[in-house]
Amino acid sequence: MKAWILAPKGRKGVIIGLFKCPNGKTVRKAIGKVESG
Repeated sequence: MKAWILAPKGRKGVIIGLFKCPNGKTVRKAIGKVESG
């Protein structure tokens, strides 16, 4: 599983996870929010 932080300017970041399905498909899912400050 891969995970990275997507943080647009002036907004809170969101943690995006990349999951692999058993059928070979890859699904992107927001798994959390980053609390900043």
